Amino acid sequence: MSKEGPKQWCALYVAARCEKAVAAQLKVLDIEAIVPIQKEIRQWSDRKKVVETVLFPNYVFLAPNIYQYEAVNKLDHVVGFVRFGGRIAVLSEREVALITQIAKVEHPVVIHSGAIAPGDEVEIISGPLKNQRGRIQLLNGTTKVQIAIPSLGSFAQIIVRKEDLKKVTPQI
Repeated sequence: MSKEGPKQWCALYVAARCEKAVAAQLKVLDIEAIVPIQKEIRQWSDRKKVVETVLFPNYVFLAPNIYQYEAVNKLDHVVGFVRFGGRIAVLSEREVALITQIAKVEHPVVIHSGAIAPGDEVEIISGPLKNQRGRIQLLNGTTKVQIAIPSLGSFAQIIVRKEDLKKVTPQI
């Protein structure tokens, strides 16, 4: 890849269940791509099985250079780049690092799109998401933290033990 300055990460919207196939095509084009997955135990009538599921269905995160956008749009199963306000949504390095960290969480992660509900801001003080901040949500006695990914208009909702949280005091 030529030296074009800092990487600009963006999100690609792809056909259902084609995230890994598109990521493989991007690798052939020498484009760095991320498809965060998690392992889940699925129950069938006769057995349980561990399966890999995509955390962000229909999304592939990539860092193309300026000359690769057209080639990316021509790949099989690609719908197009995620856009906000008519412009390609660019993710910050912090958001890309967060997406990568979320994939390492051992508890089930649920990704929601939309506004973040109000609540106390907290910082996670241990585990794979250490030093990340989010808003606390208490649902059915389970502590869940919502961590924003603003460039996608999304957030991840993660179960976190209360002992692993520290309330962040507002700065004046």
